[in-house]
Amino acid sequence: MKLTSNLIKYYLWQFISGFYFIYTLQALYLLSKGITPTQLALFASVTAISSTALEIPTGFIADKFSRKLSVSLGFFCSGLAYLGFIFITNFYGLLIISFLLGLAEALKSGAEESLIYDDLKSLNQESDYLKVTSKGTTIGTVSGAVATFLGPILFVIHATIPFILSSITHLLLGVLILSFTESRNSSEVKEEVKVMGGVMAILKNKYVRLIVLMDTILLVFVNIYYQVLFFPKINGLGLDVQYLGTLDVINIVLMSGMFIILPRLVLKNEKNNLVLYTMLPVLFFILFGLSNKLIPALIFGVVFDLVWSARKHILPTITNRHFNSSDRALSISSMSFISNLCAAIFVPIALILFNVSYYYTLIPAVFIIFLLYIYPKNQNS
Repeated sequence: MKLTSNLIKYYLWQFISGFYFIYTLQALYLLSKGITPTQLALFASVTAISSTALEIPTGFIADKFSRKLSVSLGFFCSGLAYLGFIFITNFYGLLIISFLLGLAEALKSGAEESLIYDDLKSLNQESDYLKVTSKGTTIGTVSGAVATFLGPILFVIHATIPFILSSITHLLLGVLILSFTESRNSSEVKEEVKVMGGVMAILKNKYVRLIVLMDTILLVFVNIYYQVLFFPKINGLGLDVQYLGTLDVINIVLMSGMFIILPRLVLKNEKNNLVLYTMLPVLFFILFGLSNKLIPALIFGVVFDLVWSARKHILPTITNRHFNSSDRALSISSMSFISNLCAAIFVPIALILFNVSYYYTLIPAVFIIFLLYIYPKNQNS
C-alpha cells in the first residue's frame, strides 16, 4: 500500500488525537466546581441529543461543501469546549459546552470516514480501508495510554492543565485537517446533494436498511453496557474502585493488539463478516449480563468491548460500498441518526425488562438473528 501525504497526515492525526488528557478527570473536575451528579447526567444527555439531532444537517454540509472543512470545524468546536471547562461557574455554562461537544461530534461523524475512504478509493486502494483505520486506531491508543497516565499527574499540579492541553491538541488538529487533499469521484461530485438524500439512500437500499435495524438493537445493548451496567456490576461483584484504572490499562493493551491483527480477522464474504461481528457482541453482552461471578463477568465484559470496537471498524468496509461519493458523509450520518434515535427510545424499555431478568435479552437477539438470516448474500469483501 502506497504511503501518501494524506495517509501520513491521517496517522499523525490519530496520534495527536490520542492525547486526550481529561478522559478520567472530567467528572471529578466538574464535581469540584459545584456541578451535581444529576447535572452531570443531564450534561451527558444534552451532549448525546445535540450530536444525534445535528447528524443529518452536518452530514449535508460535509457533502455539499467539504469533508475536511467539516472535520476541521468539529475539532475547533471540541477545542473551544475543552477550553471552556476551565471557566465553568454554573450549570448553564456547562450546557453551552455540551452543545459544542455535540456539534463537534456531529461535524466529524461521517465526514471522517468519507474523507479517508474516498482518498483510498481515488488510488484504487479502498480495500485497504480497514488496514489503514486499524493502524490509525492502534497509533491513537498508544498516545491515549500516555495521556491517561499523565492526565492525573498534571491534574494534581493544576486542575486546568489537562483541559488546556486537550484544547490545544484539538485546535492543532483543526489546522492539520485543513492541509488534507480532498478526493472525490468527479462524476459523483456533480450530483446534487439533498438534505434528506442520506435517509432516502438508506430507505432505498435493502442492505443498509437491515444494517440500521441491527445497529439500533446493538446500540441498546451498548448504551446499557457502557452507561449503566459494566462498572457498577463488576464493582458489586467485588472489584474495588482502585483497580478500575488497572483494568482500563489492560483493556488498552488488549485493544491495541486486537487492532494490529484485525485486518487478518476479516472474512472474505460480506454477509459472513456481518454475521460474525454482529453476533459476537450480542453473545458476550448476554453472557456478561447473566454472569454472577467476578472473573467470568470481567472476561465477558472485556471481550464485549473488544468485539464491539472491531465491529465499528469493520462495518464501514461493508456500508461504504453501498453509498455514492457525492453523499457518503450524509448517508453515514443518517445511519447514525436513525439508529441512535431509535436506540434512545428503546433503552428505557429494555432497562425495565432487563432488570426483571437478563433472559429478556434473548428477545432482541432472536430478532437480530432473523435480520441476519434475511440479509442478502453479496459479493466478497
